[in-house]
This record gives sequence, C-alpha cells and structure tokens, in this order.
Amino acid sequence: MQPPSIWLLAAQVTSRVPPTCYPKLPIPVSNYDAVVVGAGIFGCTAAWVLKQQGMKVALVEGRTVASGVTSYSTAKLSAQQGSALSTIARQHNDQVAKLYYQMNSDAINYVESLGLNCDFERRAHCTWTSEEGNMSTVRKEFEVSRRIGIPCKMLSGAELTELPASLGAKLGVWVDNQAQFNPYKYCVELCKRIDGNGCGVFENSRVTAVSSSGNVHTVKFEEGNAAVCKFIVLATHLPILDRSLHFAFLKPSKSHCIAVRVPSHTVQNMYINVDKKMRSLRSLNDIVVVCGEPTPQGEQTHTERRYQELKKWALQHFGTGDVVAQWSAMDYYSSDHIPFMGILGCGSTSIFTATGFSKWGLANAVAGALLVGDLVLKKPNPYEAMVDARRWDHRHCGGMLGEVWHTAKHLVGDKVHHAWKYCFAKGISALPKEEGDVVRHKGRLVGAYRDESGALHVVKPVCTHLGCSLVFNHGDKMWDCPCHGSQFDVDGKVIHGPACKALCKVEGLEW
Repeated sequence: MQPPSIWLLAAQVTSRVPPTCYPKLPIPVSNYDAVVVGAGIFGCTAAWVLKQQGMKVALVEGRTVASGVTSYSTAKLSAQQGSALSTIARQHNDQVAKLYYQMNSDAINYVESLGLNCDFERRAHCTWTSEEGNMSTVRKEFEVSRRIGIPCKMLSGAELTELPASLGAKLGVWVDNQAQFNPYKYCVELCKRIDGNGCGVFENSRVTAVSSSGNVHTVKFEEGNAAVCKFIVLATHLPILDRSLHFAFLKPSKSHCIAVRVPSHTVQNMYINVDKKMRSLRSLNDIVVVCGEPTPQGEQTHTERRYQELKKWALQHFGTGDVVAQWSAMDYYSSDHIPFMGILGCGSTSIFTATGFSKWGLANAVAGALLVGDLVLKKPNPYEAMVDARRWDHRHCGGMLGEVWHTAKHLVGDKVHHAWKYCFAKGISALPKEEGDVVRHKGRLVGAYRDESGALHVVKPVCTHLGCSLVFNHGDKMWDCPCHGSQFDVDGKVIHGPACKALCKVEGLEW
C-alpha cells in the first residue's frame, strides 16, 4: 500500500489512511439542509462555509477525513501557477487571466483568515527554466503578469540563489505573497469546527447513488442508509454522478513526489519549472519536497521508476538520498485550463461540484467552496461565469472526443490484451511477495497481490465505474483505472472515484 505523504507524517499519522475520528452516518434516514460528499479541502471548506450560513450540514467521507488527493499534493497555495496565466490569456484573454489570478488570491486570503493550526506560511512562488529554449515561455508569463497588474519580478539565473547551482537556472518569474501549508491539518482542524450544533462529520460512509425529486435529494450509502437534503455538494474530485459527463472530457494524470532531508538546503520559497523534466519544489523545515514525473493515469504499471528518477535528481542537485516519504497524487486536466465549478449540470440548481483543477487544486478548491456558498445564497460571484461547470465550447468538445477515444482504446484494447495475456500470464503461485498483477488461475484471469506475509488479496480486475480493465500500480501498491482515474486498494476498496463501488473479491479459489 502507498506510504503516507510528508503532510501526514508531519501530523504524526504513520498510515496511508488516517485513523477514524468520526462515526458512520446513522441508519436508516437522516435529514439535512446540505450533504457534502467528500472530506478533502473542497468538501471541508464547503461544509464550513454552508454551516456559517446557518445550514444543517452533513460532511460524509467514504474513508477518513483528508485521506485522498488533498493529503497527497504538493501543499502549495499559489495563484501563480507555472505558465498558467499566459496560457489562459492566450486561450481566452487578459481579463480571464486576471480573474483567475484574483480568484485564487481570494482563496489564499480566506485560508489565512480562518486562523487554523495548519502551518500556514506566506512564501513567494517562482516559475523558472534552465533551458534556453524555454526562456521565451518564462518571459511571456512575466509579460502577461505585468500586463494584468500582478506585482512580480523577472530574475536572472544568478538571482535565483535558493536553487542549487547545478540546475543552471537561467530565468524566473517571482511572485511574492503566495502561501504554503499542511492540507491534512487544515481539513482536520476545519472538521473540528464543522462537527456539532446540528452539523456532523461522518467517516466510512460511502455514497453509492443520488436520486432527486425536484430539489429534494436522497443520498444513498453503501450500507443501505440514506440522507435527505435540499443541497448536495459533490466534493469527490471527479463527480460521482455521470449525468454531467465531466468524466468524458477531463484527462486524468498522476504526479509523483518525494520528501528528502537536506539539512543544509537553502530552499525557503516555492518553485516550479517549465522544462520537459518538470520539477516542483517547496520546503518543510529541513526537508525539501520534490515533485514531478507526471504520467497518464494507468498507462504505467512500474511507477517505482518515477520515484527513482526523482531520487536520482535530488541526489544530483541536493547531494542527498535521505528520502523520508514518497507518494503520488492524481488530478484531472481541463482543456481550457479553467476548472469546472458550481452547478453540476442542467436540470438541477442544487447539486454542486468542483473539478478539473489541472494540478492546482488547493487554492482552486477553496475558491470553489466559496462559490458554492454564494450560489446557495443566490449571491453574485465575480468568478461564476468563468468557471461554470456547465459550460461547453469547442475546446471541451475536442477534449471529449479525445477522452472518448482514450476510453474506447482501453475498453476494447485492454480486453484484447487480457485475452492475449491469458495465454502467457503467469500463474498466481509465481507471484512474489509485495507484488501484484493480473494472473491466471484455474481458467480465469484475476487481479492478485501477495503481501509481505505471503497472504494473497484477489479481486476481479475490472473497474466498477464503466468496466475498464485495471492495471496494478507497483510503485503505490494499488489498482489503477486508465480510463477515468479510479483507484482501488489491494482488497478492492475504493481509494478514488468516479467509481463508488468496491471491486468484486475473488473467493473460494484453492491456491
């Protein structure tokens, strides 16, 4: 199983999934003004915003608070996001780029205003390059930033003194007054404020379906219980309701991170380059967090190689191999670089979502929660039109066609591959300890993982979302869906949606 991130370790959590602190949702039926599904940064913030508006809120989580992508991020709160502003200005216009920056800045200010014990610190963020050919990209980001009124500086390589000289940095855009924090602590502390006075936080309460009659919704759970409410916030990273079709045009991508102990490091601020070998940096005391090595979700099984690349890079430039944590996180790319937030889709004005963060989901998620609060109150929000989750244009149609082809390739191609693999797949008895794979046993292909004690964990390797064939992620010890990004642990439990049902366990086989 994937080890905990540095943010969990910093909060003295030593397991991949944080311990349970809250009860399951009561059986059989509960009534609330709003149900928020998912206790990551978007869900926790949305639940708090709605409680502050006087609503009776249930925050429900399929596992435990902040056990998903939020705690496996880079933990940057930045409105300066690589070359995002110049990209948005090119695809849209300067006004949209300015709105996007301001939306994220407002979110950072909101996090600071909460005063939570979450290691919040103001830091600068810098987009840089060490490649001659990418200096124009950095210059363009600087030009757009200056044009839309963002206080920023262009720094030469010699002025980027926090970066190791061996990187050969040539140019950077420096923006002050961004922030970093511990996202796990943020969610935990916010849940303490949410729980009580008619509101509740409920863990190990997995939602499997939602039915609606007008603007009255029934949220159904794995154990057969339900919650009735007026408003639903789907804070599940990708909406678990397929009716909005977001799964069809958002591209899942996984990035990898390591935390290395560097007692003599000089990195105090946050950095990301625009080079082919992307690297994102920030610090935590004497630890430098290095992230990069993005891969399409489910396209690579031996992801340990991605961690090895990061370790080699850290050894080369920081002179250390003292890795104290490694982890990965998956996010969805929006084709126009703007997230989809607000009302889920046509036909309902009381179901909300936020998705498609394009690897910048912390400040964006808080912005999404603030937007939901305004939508519930029918209060104008300056960013509503820009991020409208119902928007459609040629960029999204193109993205949908690409993802439909991607899904069809896996739905059909992987079935053919598995049929071919059946002839050559190793038997389950040949599976070594701490390894997993699709293997052959007694006339069928099964997904098996043999743990450190030698015990087998066997599942049907077919995603419960839309039936794509799963692949085993060797680096993180989990099952990945290459179609829409669902993830399952070795026992088949859902780690990440849009799937909301566990894999079928394979039992009764004689090993």
